[in-house]
Amino acid sequence: MPPATIDLLDMIPRRLVGHVPGDDGLVIVVAPRFKSDFWREFARRFGIKPFVHVRLDRIGSAAWQAIDGQRTLREVVTVMEGELGPTPELHERLARFVLDLRRNDLLALAEPSREASTDSG
Repeated sequence: MPPATIDLLDMIPRRLVGHVPGDDGLVIVVAPRFKSDFWREFARRFGIKPFVHVRLDRIGSAAWQAIDGQRTLREVVTVMEGELGPTPELHERLARFVLDLRRNDLLALAEPSREASTDSG
């Protein structure tokens, strides 16, 4: 039997890096520029900044702020819709955003716990 597929909206995102608020109220994600100790030391010796700052737009900022490590992406969409109002293609934009963050090791995705769906009696 093939493994069950899981809808991306049922996944639970968790931030792997920090952020700071921008002057305009939007989020600036702060991520390490290098992953290896060698390149971090190289950067330090040559005065290269060890972190990159990624400015998010209004939708990305709303998504980042709604991601708390407990909500599913479906719940994140609900929070975003409450904050932003009707937004065309919100599901698609969120999916692209989350997958990009995951690919760049800024976000992790976890499957929802199966315990909640098991019958205890």
